[in-house]
Amino acid sequence: MSLGKASLVIAAASFVVYGLAFLCAPEWAGSFVGVAFPTASARIDARATYGGFFLGTAVFWAMCAARAQWLRAGLSAQAVVLGGFVVGRVAGMMVDGGANAAIYVLLVGEIVGVLLALVALKVEGAETSVV
Repeated sequence: MSLGKASLVIAAASFVVYGLAFLCAPEWAGSFVGVAFPTASARIDARATYGGFFLGTAVFWAMCAARAQWLRAGLSAQAVVLGGFVVGRVAGMMVDGGANAAIYVLLVGEIVGVLLALVALKVEGAETSVV
């Protein structure tokens, strides 16, 4: 399996886990990072925003991993989406301070995901430019 495909499969699998957790048990999943969903509307929004978005993105990344012609688009999306999370977390840490350990774990995972996607894009670009 190429680095690009592996990167997308890992990202997709991670997003499936996170998405299913929020879709099936938003209160439990939210407690991981210290977020409460006190009303039915809040839980519905968490299921859609976290559960639905993460699952939809996971499906897209899996489709990109399965189609050679979509690989670069999927890796670009991985870098941009995870990069957006990194920017948001770092900005939040700077503005709000005091993050719990889960935020740091997620941040490290997102940084690794961005770097992996960028390296894979470079490798995939080198492989396709030789042909």
